[in-house]
Amino acid sequence: MLQSCGTKDTDSNSIFIGGTDKLLYDKDNESEQKMTKEAFEDYENIQHKLSRSVYPLHKIVKGDNYVIYVALPYNVNLVDMVNDSFKNEKEKNQLKSFNRIENNFIYRELIKDINSTKKYLVNITSPDSTLIYKFYESGYAKKRIKFNS
Repeated sequence: MLQSCGTKDTDSNSIFIGGTDKLLYDKDNESEQKMTKEAFEDYENIQHKLSRSVYPLHKIVKGDNYVIYVALPYNVNLVDMVNDSFKNEKEKNQLKSFNRIENNFIYRELIKDINSTKKYLVNITSPDSTLIYKFYESGYAKKRIKFNS
């Protein structure tokens, strides 16, 4: 399990990810979660059902009725990752998907930095399908990642 190496950015509503990049968050409604065994197993369960690979989990943020998992896919061929993680052509072109696993809905998106090779795989889960579909439609995950390139 990859240990979290980011810290909260005291100047804004963000958490450092991947060293210098930021995950924006709403400090009034969201909180960074510790990497517990249960949280890691929940993430692995999602990954195993949506792709053949499990990408290292880096951050967990819990909000009102949803959880955000941020993974750091490193040493991964982008084409292989897209083919593995996104099943149909529409998903592959958009690099995002909307899925249901048991009683949870999952919006996942691969966020790439256009100025470097940095990338994050974001999974947002909730039992509320309307909320997750709203996140999916708006490209919510992409709006949350700020690259420092």
